[in-house]
Amino acid sequence: MNKDKEKLFKSKGWQSINRMGAFSEMYHIFVQNYQDLINIINDIQNPHIEYNKRADLMLHNINRYIFNFISSAIALRDNANTMIKVYDKTALGNLIKNKIDEVFTNNKEIAFIHKYRNIHTHQRLTIAYLSDDDKILWDTESLLKVSNEWNLLSKEYMKDCGRDVCLEDVFRTYFMNGYILNS
Repeated sequence: MNKDKEKLFKSKGWQSINRMGAFSEMYHIFVQNYQDLINIINDIQNPHIEYNKRADLMLHNINRYIFNFISSAIALRDNANTMIKVYDKTALGNLIKNKIDEVFTNNKEIAFIHKYRNIHTHQRLTIAYLSDDDKILWDTESLLKVSNEWNLLSKEYMKDCGRDVCLEDVFRTYFMNGYILNS
């Protein structure tokens, strides 16, 4: 590599562009995993698709799509936190930190998803069910019994949901919060 290119690639500007590009790629993965998850949810909830096909999608696919989406969401959050460290005490760092705090701090849905991810990954898979009105749901009582890892905010979220947590609702809300983070 010639000296001009080496100097360019070591410059703070180039390194900054690379970090922004990495964050943008993490966001793209997050968006794509969201679209995949919502598409499978829509297929499963579609009463015009044969029930056995929907049941097969539910049985063999939904948890994989949930896991991929939540994993990409956590990766996006972690990538943003890494950028904060790099840009600590700068205008950009403060902007990123304020946006993360605005989106993720004291947010019941976010707390629920993050705790669900830990439980889903490290303890036990929670099985959702298809309701009579074609909604994919988690039973809140079953969720609470799976682990004692739920924090106050995630428990409040489940309480607010009532008997069931609607997967489509919680993931749409989470996605919109992630969208806000990238705006």
